[in-house]
Amino acid sequence: MVDEQGKPVDKAWVALRWAGVIVTASDSEGKFELDTLGEGTGGLSAGKSGYRPSESVELQVVEGQPPPAVTLVLKRKVTAPGVVVSAAGSPVAGALVTSIQTTLEGGPLPFQSTRSAEDGRFEVEVPAGPAHVFVSGPGCPLAAFTLPAAGADGSEEGSPPILRCPEMPAALELTLLDAKGKPMPHAGVILRRNGTVVPQAVLASHESLLGLPIETDGAGHLILAGLAPGDYDLFLNTLSSESLIAGGRPDGFLATANLPGLTTTEFQLTLREP
Repeated sequence: MVDEQGKPVDKAWVALRWAGVIVTASDSEGKFELDTLGEGTGGLSAGKSGYRPSESVELQVVEGQPPPAVTLVLKRKVTAPGVVVSAAGSPVAGALVTSIQTTLEGGPLPFQSTRSAEDGRFEVEVPAGPAHVFVSGPGCPLAAFTLPAAGADGSEEGSPPILRCPEMPAALELTLLDAKGKPMPHAGVILRRNGTVVPQAVLASHESLLGLPIETDGAGHLILAGLAPGDYDLFLNTLSSESLIAGGRPDGFLATANLPGLTTTEFQLTLREP
């Protein structure tokens, strides 16, 4: 059992799925032993607090042959702290904080989520690179943040960065019609706010907090509430994706809208013939 640098990892749990589950732990040198109880094939995996679970490794034991030696690699979790506060500076308890991982294949997608504590504090696992997160919750419109280094936002050196929620929420009321003027049910949109793509899964989690659906109803009607004010580009989700939008592709583009705070902006959009 080793980490990314090849150093032994002790006290990690090791599980072998072999006609049931056999569990043991690694010693101070990272070594472990498991009795396979005969020949066969099983899956070997491991984990430890502060590390991501290892990838599963297939273990095959053949009668008359020595069992193969296996090396499992545990990668340390990288976490980022912060404090969610309202526009007035009060801690926001129960805010949903979602870190984002961006790849060429999938574009920006949710990585891990957590909730802020009573004092607004949180710690969320983040991928390698700059820590981008979306935050929403009670009195906190959905908005994107890049977690700065401690002290870079005016907080005391060594204290977690402060994420200040937008002051006023905005709402978007959409009616989507097809090229024949008929309502489009079960349709959704992908938003890009001020150049930042809002992943569909993040928007869905946010709207579920408000008890709102993420797709149009039978009349082609959809309300997206609790959004941060700003300039938004709207894309039809059946014709586009987070990766296409992040790559600058215009597929599925519907409209651009400026959403001011404390206002519901109404749009009726008719799709063109392909």
